[in-house]
Amino acid sequence: ELAERFCHRAILQPLAEGKDELEGKHANTQIPKVIGAAKLYDITGKEAYRNTALFFWEQVVYQRSYAIGGNSIGEHFGAEGSEELGVTTAETCNTYNMLKLTGYLFRWFHEARFMDYYENALYNHILASQDPDSGMKTYFVSTQPGHFKVYCSPEDSFWCCTGTGMENPARYTQNIYHL
Repeated sequence: ELAERFCHRAILQPLAEGKDELEGKHANTQIPKVIGAAKLYDITGKEAYRNTALFFWEQVVYQRSYAIGGNSIGEHFGAEGSEELGVTTAETCNTYNMLKLTGYLFRWFHEARFMDYYENALYNHILASQDPDSGMKTYFVSTQPGHFKVYCSPEDSFWCCTGTGMENPARYTQNIYHL
């Protein structure tokens, strides 16, 4: 009951009803709310929470993600089906959290599309976000043609994606086998 009181109904209710009101919203603020809804489905069995998680995932993956599996531009969701290319696209933390959400959905539905997305995002976005020489991480993986990756530094830059990036290598083999 306490966990349900923390639900951000202004975001979760429209999603539960199959309404996409994500445009302009800060992407990585919304993803953890939906992960919370997924957890609440596991706890309560209330279908609205599962529906919320599934609808959100489908909207983000099919309408707001780039080929590498990442999403958002300038940390925000764009209009449905119209993500632009740019320097500040595909925030790594978003994909980190989308992989968490995908894990719930695969466990519930056992559909290949969830692991297809997981594999694509993990190896084309998350793995690509780490400098193979220094181990440093990117905040964004730019989709701007001709742009370069900007990595954090050991002492002068430490972003949210640096912290989640330190957890990412443990995921490279985490879901390679399923029954």
